Amino acid sequence: MDSELWLDGRTAVNMIGYSPWPAERLLSELVAGRRVRDLPGDFVLVASRPGGGPRLIATSVLGIRPYFYLDRPGPAQHGADVFRLARQAQLPWQWNLDALRAVAWFGHTVGTQTLHPRIRRVPPASVLLHDGEHWRVTTDRFWDDAFSAGRIRLDDAVDAFHTVLDEQLAHRPLISLSAGFDSRALLARALATGQTPDVLTMGHERSTDVVVAARIAAAAGLRHSVVQIRPDDYYRHATLIARLTGGTKTIGNWHTFLYCQGRPPHEPHLVGSNGEFARTFFWDKGVVARGTGLGGRLAARAYWAARIGRRARRMAPFLPFLTPNGVRDAVAFSQRSLRPVATSRANGLDVLDRFYATERVRHFIGNGLNLCGHFTLPMSPFLDARVIQAIAALPRTEKLGSNFHRRVIQRNAPALMAYPAGGVAVRPRAEIGYWRRGQRNWVPYSPMKGVYRDPRATEILRDSPHIAEFLSPAGRSQVALAGSTEAKEFLLTLHFAGEAAR
Repeated sequence: MDSELWLDGRTAVNMIGYSPWPAERLLSELVAGRRVRDLPGDFVLVASRPGGGPRLIATSVLGIRPYFYLDRPGPAQHGADVFRLARQAQLPWQWNLDALRAVAWFGHTVGTQTLHPRIRRVPPASVLLHDGEHWRVTTDRFWDDAFSAGRIRLDDAVDAFHTVLDEQLAHRPLISLSAGFDSRALLARALATGQTPDVLTMGHERSTDVVVAARIAAAAGLRHSVVQIRPDDYYRHATLIARLTGGTKTIGNWHTFLYCQGRPPHEPHLVGSNGEFARTFFWDKGVVARGTGLGGRLAARAYWAARIGRRARRMAPFLPFLTPNGVRDAVAFSQRSLRPVATSRANGLDVLDRFYATERVRHFIGNGLNLCGHFTLPMSPFLDARVIQAIAALPRTEKLGSNFHRRVIQRNAPALMAYPAGGVAVRPRAEIGYWRRGQRNWVPYSPMKGVYRDPRATEILRDSPHIAEFLSPAGRSQVALAGSTEAKEFLLTLHFAGEAAR
């Protein structure tokens, strides 16, 4: 790139997300030839020249904060809001059926899809340059290389985690704290560095997350805030939430917007997003999982077919416009979505890990961070390329059973091992057969029963003009009266996306 063009002081630079480096330095490093894998944090960088000159968009290796562009010849058109971008480009609203299928079967979109077929999401680990007429996309092969490096020791990966987390702890952030491993690993390091951060938990007083977090906060002398979400909150903020997530975050997962309300604007906020990458999100089942890994891409595809098939059987009878041939269509669609990450020589669990990070984290969790980011400044060490690379290089035994997290806690604040995680006592290493024990005495928290019982849900399912585009009156009544929870969740989300698209 021409350094004189971009670094003459006339370039406007903006960063969405987080990096320990300012936006100007990120741009300078890119112009100097650094790869996006070498830039810290998780961000989308947008640079533009005055007077309609060249545009540049760059994403970190995950780039999970949503950002979009119109891929057609002509002036550069891009932005963080799909619906606004469509209006600015004077595009009549159209539904992208493949994107809707992805939301139905995965709970999120995949690749660069959006709900509008003419608008794309900016890909991860990429630099996009617009020359005044066309976008040119250059992608770093980080994800092709991530799992091919030699193995490293557990403590070396923990050291990388400490390096990145310490940069974020310098902001003295609020920490989201649950009864799980991700947030406890973050808190353990904060305590080890001498901090006493405020902590935030969602739930009611008897829910396991609140009970365990309250005990930890009291023992450590931390100020603990508890947020209990009410069903009416979902309806009051629905159209804004749909707009912030491009309509692709289903209503059952809107809590990150609702529980971050009321926090100080742009408050540094430490979360455990992508922590599951260090645990094996898909198929964390000890020696059984290791067998799946040896099975390569065929084992990964078989696991995926079974997982999506179960979900589709609950939804397909109520969503015939997505599955003319029933469950078979859903499974075939999911298999096509897995192909970009399922290389022939890959370990089966590495295939699933890559799909988790580049698809589920990027789209599903990225939407969640965008909701929280409407109020605070969320950041996570698990999203940084340095930590991702270190964890990808760990032996699988250190990722199964949360052994990585256990080691972080043990090295930093061993007193936190005294509190259960998932309702089970925390030991230095996962026990044999840990995955068969399940969550003991776990009291969940979700206001969603009240959301679905609200008369507004039935009214929307029966009368929404957006749903009427896809289902007959009889089909809408069937969903309202007897539809699966998953089908109702999907159609309610579709309604509010349609409202945002108006």
